[in-house]
Amino acid sequence: MDRWKKQDQQPQAWKQAQEKCSQEAVKEPLAQQIEHDGGISPSSAQYSEPEGLKEAAQRWRKCMEPLGITDLAEHPDGIPSKSLHDKFNGVSGEVQYKDPFVHPVTAYELKVATQDAKCRTESGYTKLQYEAEWSASYVYVQKHLSELTALRQKSQKIQAKAVEFLKANGNYIS
Repeated sequence: MDRWKKQDQQPQAWKQAQEKCSQEAVKEPLAQQIEHDGGISPSSAQYSEPEGLKEAAQRWRKCMEPLGITDLAEHPDGIPSKSLHDKFNGVSGEVQYKDPFVHPVTAYELKVATQDAKCRTESGYTKLQYEAEWSASYVYVQKHLSELTALRQKSQKIQAKAVEFLKANGNYIS
C-alpha cells in the first residue's frame, strides 16, 4: 500500500494533526526560501543548451517517426504530445495518475516508452543533456558549497523536528 493510501485511511484526528504539522513546517525559514526560490535548482540556474542538442533532437524525432505520432514535440522533453496525452489519459487536459497495479500499462504505452528510450539513447540526446546538466550542477555546487552545506544542516534539523513531532502525536508513518 502506498503512502497516500495509508494517509487516506487514517482517522480525521490524524489528518488534522498532519495538516497542523504541514502549516507549521511551511513557516520555517528554509521552507519559505525553497518556496520563494522554487527550490535549489543548479541545473536550471546555470544550464545552457549544449552544442549538438538540437541535432540530437532532430535524430530523436526521425527515430520516433515509425510510431506515426503527428504532433510529436520538437525534443524528447516535450513528450507527451496532445495526441499521446489523450491516448494515455483518455481526457485531454486532465492529468490522471494511473497506479500500474490497478491500471496495467497498455501495450501501446509500452511500445511508445520503449521506442522513446531507444531513440533518446541512439540519437545521443540523453547523453548530451545529462552531461550538460551534470556539469552545470557541479559548477553550481562548487560555487555555493558553504551555503548548500548550511542549508542541508538546517534541513536535517527541521526534518528531525518534524519526525519528532509526528512520532509524539502518533502520526508518523515510515
